Amino acid sequence: MLTLVGITFGFGQSIPSGYKVLPEEFNIHYKIHKQSAGKTKKIIINQFVTFHVWIYNDKDSLIRTTYPHRPAIKEISTEEYKYANRGYMTEMLLKLSTGDSATFRMSAGFLFKTIKRKRPKFLKPNDYIKYVIKVLNVQPHEEVLHDKEAKVFQQRQKDEKIISAYLKGKKFPKALKKTYAGVYYYFTKEGKGDFPVKGDVVMLKYKTMFLDGKVWRTSKMDGRVFDFPVGHKYVIPGFDQVLLLMREGTKGHFIMPSYLCYGENGFYGIPPHTILKFDIEFLAIKSRKQIIHRSKDAATKKKKKGADPNARRRVTLTKKQADLINKQNGVGLTKKQQKMINKHFNKNKGNRRKKDRR
Repeated sequence: MLTLVGITFGFGQSIPSGYKVLPEEFNIHYKIHKQSAGKTKKIIINQFVTFHVWIYNDKDSLIRTTYPHRPAIKEISTEEYKYANRGYMTEMLLKLSTGDSATFRMSAGFLFKTIKRKRPKFLKPNDYIKYVIKVLNVQPHEEVLHDKEAKVFQQRQKDEKIISAYLKGKKFPKALKKTYAGVYYYFTKEGKGDFPVKGDVVMLKYKTMFLDGKVWRTSKMDGRVFDFPVGHKYVIPGFDQVLLLMREGTKGHFIMPSYLCYGENGFYGIPPHTILKFDIEFLAIKSRKQIIHRSKDAATKKKKKGADPNARRRVTLTKKQADLINKQNGVGLTKKQQKMINKHFNKNKGNRRKKDRR
């Protein structure tokens, strides 16, 4: 819900009396209403902040709020600054302490353009969106992660029971497989393209459904093909994980537990702790960044003059590196995929021996 984004934009409006401006690259107006007195916890990097937020449109009509039952929890991390479209929320919260409340204003036109969603007709490009934030608590990174992991483990057990009961009463065209992370799936079509890796910008079509079959959202409803960089938390965790199993051109049906979807907070019509089904068609890899996991030989090679920086590069991974990547992403390979990987490594091993003999 808080992945609303911003980089640089103009308001076309003067700064209201009593407001200040965040750093120029964000150009967000803000005003602190209540400054906490005495000893309070100042928000700093590597903390988790619990807060309520009220979002208003240009006419002060309430669009969305977390109050009173489900406060938002956000990690304050330097990772945010790697992606300019997310860093603004961190900048906003860093102005506050426990108990503070403040108002932040930002352009509606730029906001909906950057989140790649259709701007509602009742909002004009030069109108502003207003965030009212009330900070409830600030906690150390380790403390929150421990609590979060315990809750996820408990929810995973509940989701497993619900999914198992659902699968008993259903017939599928193919037997379902299961990833280490808990996603059930089968492919309706096997693609012949490349597997994506972290940093690839992928293009896909999707349909999101509840277990009862009711459709929540589709790429057709959005009016565009969905594209995003893999492995950078632009989508729910389940999407990032299952895409690593799919070649370009693959179609599949997936059942994802709630902790890999929208978790305890839910999202725009999706209740908290909701298991979802997805039909995903992986169309293509739009562009590819340079891969970090390279062999020493590949890393020391000089770049060719005039080479396309976005061109797909051939990378040699050791089996240990491949297994580590799969383990980090919670991905379970099929026997066919594992056989293909083993064949690849054995073949390369044989080639290296021939070179050594020469």
